Amino acid sequence: MRSLFVDERRCIGCLACKESCPEGKIRIMDDEVREIIFPSTCGNDCTICEEACQEKAISLGDERPGAPEITLRFHLIPCEDCLRGFITEPMLERLKASIPRDLQIDSSGLSWLRLCPSCRRALERERMAASHLRR
Repeated sequence: MRSLFVDERRCIGCLACKESCPEGKIRIMDDEVREIIFPSTCGNDCTICEEACQEKAISLGDERPGAPEITLRFHLIPCEDCLRGFITEPMLERLKASIPRDLQIDSSGLSWLRLCPSCRRALERERMAASHLRR
């Protein structure tokens, strides 16, 4: 059994660890706040969650008997269209920083980042339909 350590200063709440955990031991609760609940120990000998974390916030080490679960909380930024919370501020900042400057300069700038994936797809469908009608 190994202990799971999480550096809360590095974690951005992206859920790559949860999505990659083969045993489903990392849990989340999303409402206006995203809670990520990490187990204190992992019986699995894999390092998949550690490898999946691009922020290097997770590490596995020697067992610490009796260590509590680790819970991190992130406020979810609401979609500008549907108003449902969908992204954490650190995730949004990471996305902004990862987009090359020349791609940031278009008619919508980076405003599309504040739309949830569903609303972003709907907006793109509307743009494509309008473009098709103009032909």
